[in-house]
Amino acid sequence: MNRRWVDTEIIVQFRAEYYHSWPEAPPKHAHLASLHRHELHFHVVMTQKSDRAIEFIELKNELIEVFNDLTQGIYRPEVPLQATEIALHHASMETIAYVLAEYLATEYGKERWIKVVALEDGENGASYTHVPDLLRSEREELPTMERLASDGMF
Repeated sequence: MNRRWVDTEIIVQFRAEYYHSWPEAPPKHAHLASLHRHELHFHVVMTQKSDRAIEFIELKNELIEVFNDLTQGIYRPEVPLQATEIALHHASMETIAYVLAEYLATEYGKERWIKVVALEDGENGASYTHVPDLLRSEREELPTMERLASDGMF
């Protein structure tokens, strides 16, 4: 097998203050319709092909800057349209995770596997995974246990 399936992954974590609301909240969650504060905890995992191709402290600082810009309505051409919900302070954790993951895919290459986890107050939240858009015929299949056994691997 010539191709590598597992690349090195870098991990960055950061926190950011965010005020948001859910204007369409159902009656049993009416308190969420008002603007309220959270400390968001982010956990970001992204593949890279070589050692220190991306320095993780620089990536962390970049993500903090991007998120802060988005909360202030400073748009960047490389972020998805859903970023407007962040500036309007109506964004869900699902939307925030999606926007940051797709920003990274645009900036660092859509061939990367990227996962962004966004948690409200470090407890509950959502994750979004950007999976590289490779055609199945372009990549080798992972070996099955049966194939490994038949090849004498164990």
